[in-house]
Amino acid sequence: MPKSNRLTLSTPRGGQYQVELSDGTKVWLNAASKLHYPREFLDNHRTVELEGEAYFEVSSGKHRPFIVKTKNEAVEPLGKHFNVTAYINEWLPYVTLLEGKVSVSLENERSKILLPGQQSAVKGAVMQVNEINVAESVAWKNGEFMFNKESLGSVMLKLSRWYDIEVEMTDGVKDLRVWGSVSRYDTFDEILQVIKAIDDSIHFEIDGRRVKIMK
Repeated sequence: MPKSNRLTLSTPRGGQYQVELSDGTKVWLNAASKLHYPREFLDNHRTVELEGEAYFEVSSGKHRPFIVKTKNEAVEPLGKHFNVTAYINEWLPYVTLLEGKVSVSLENERSKILLPGQQSAVKGAVMQVNEINVAESVAWKNGEFMFNKESLGSVMLKLSRWYDIEVEMTDGVKDLRVWGSVSRYDTFDEILQVIKAIDDSIHFEIDGRRVKIMK
């Protein structure tokens, strides 16, 4: 896209934002994310670029496909509602479909079609598709953290982005499993108490914005 037509929406750690694109598509951007998009879609396709996490409600436009590009993937919705998680250097990139269909493609692999309730995950150069509870993937958009036997390491990555903290974890802690649902607007101390309730041998050391978790 021409530089004069290129815009970037960036959310800080602890931030969240909603934007409506020129074609009427609505995008919710999660914390510590960037969306590159045109001021106006001028080509025969509508392409945006994402770093981080975003939820999309795509407006209709059969003759101008909508494409979300990430570092690893190209996501083309054939429906409307979907969530893309693509934080740089963090865990696996995911695409979660709520309504319609989406085509997810990798550079060296044939595209795969997702149906509602399915999620693609890319590990290395391989894409897997699984059935999931989509409510967990989009809980952030509705102001919640929702965990279903998720590793504590993964949980703390999400918390660190939202509460703008730095986390250190000792051996044997990252793989502990966390479940439950809490508000994103609870204090960090309240969240820690939920985690401690899972295993009361967990201890925390807090120094300003730095948190150490150990057993």
